[in-house]
Amino acid sequence: MKYQLFWVALLFGVFLIGCEKDINLSVNEVSPKLVVDAQIENGVAPTVVLTKSLGYFNTISPQQLLNMFERNAVVSITVNNGNTVPLQETAIPLAPGVNAYVYTTNALVGNFNTTYRLNIRLANGEKYTATTTIPALTKTMDSLWWQPAPQNPDPSR
Repeated sequence: MKYQLFWVALLFGVFLIGCEKDINLSVNEVSPKLVVDAQIENGVAPTVVLTKSLGYFNTISPQQLLNMFERNAVVSITVNNGNTVPLQETAIPLAPGVNAYVYTTNALVGNFNTTYRLNIRLANGEKYTATTTIPALTKTMDSLWWQPAPQNPDPSR
């Protein structure tokens, strides 16, 4: 038994230190893409954050983080009743001189069983749309109860 354990440990050690090789991956550069982070929940105003994607292996500077927000877009939400509500760009201060930008409105809150269509037109003319529905809650809690644990002298059971 001792010898088997020795050989297994030796073999495992050889695999750990014997299989090292540096590899270099050449990753193609891609142009930044629009990233849309949008939320709408029951009883809450919608929020939309528009940013540009950043390279995975790129060094990211603070200036790049400040410039990643897509600004001056026309953003609106159309409710299933045909009513279109524009969202306003709002600056959220993160630190002195550093802002995040969110599109939101106080004229609309989410409701169950309602369909919403997000419309985005960027400053360069590109258009994006998305549709979602807030489903109704179908499961509710009808009761809640507890009972004391039975007296059991054996805690392993």
